Amino acid sequence: MSRVLLWGAILAIPVVVWLAAGRAVTSLLDRFITIRATSLPVSPLKYDGGGLVIGNVPLVFASLDNLRSDILLTSDGSNRVILSQGRESFTLGPRTNPVDPSGRPEVDFVADPGDELSFNSWQSALGWPTPFEIRILGGRAPWWKRYVYYRFAWKKRSGSKLEMLWRYEQQYYSASGWSKPAMMWNSQTGLLSVDIRPGDRAASEDPVVLGASDALRSTRNASDRRISAPRRPPNRGGRACRHAPRSFDPSPWHRKRA
Repeated sequence: MSRVLLWGAILAIPVVVWLAAGRAVTSLLDRFITIRATSLPVSPLKYDGGGLVIGNVPLVFASLDNLRSDILLTSDGSNRVILSQGRESFTLGPRTNPVDPSGRPEVDFVADPGDELSFNSWQSALGWPTPFEIRILGGRAPWWKRYVYYRFAWKKRSGSKLEMLWRYEQQYYSASGWSKPAMMWNSQTGLLSVDIRPGDRAASEDPVVLGASDALRSTRNASDRRISAPRRPPNRGGRACRHAPRSFDPSPWHRKRA
């Protein structure tokens, strides 16, 4: 009898830990193993003022502290949408909707030709039970919860990359099954990371930079034209002019070869 009680206590320990700290256990397990759910559509692309909308999935710019990250999404004079965080920036693509005169923040945009985009989701391999959860305002409480991760990656032809990772929460109800993943504003879900990596050939392949490069190249070609030396004055005194002015090269990029 004592042996049965001992084994019962041993088996009850992980169950109690799972009920009491199931969310923390799931978060720890997600670092090592998750289940890949599906590959999601990468269009249409939109900014709704609070984050991105990729396909039909809204992804907020709020971090785990429930505050908005230092991410800005703007359009420049060439009508190209730029995502920036701190000192890093990434040019997404052309804007497809006009600026709203009333000040609404919605921005629709598309990728440049040759860009590589991917949008994938993963889910926790093991959820956590919530049998004792009670809704104060009424309604049914979920029996299980799990995390769903979204990864959005964008690679330009220049080699520059953008990667963003979110964690949302999904809840299971006995009557309707798993709910749609959502931002819960519970200091557990939100934007996890943003990684912007410039490419080696970003400046040489960006259409905006190409226009500036062509203008600079024209300026250099014009400055490379040498100014001819003025004609030597006539030798009235019978002596050769020893200080005839030399030709002047105004171009700082031009170097004479030996």
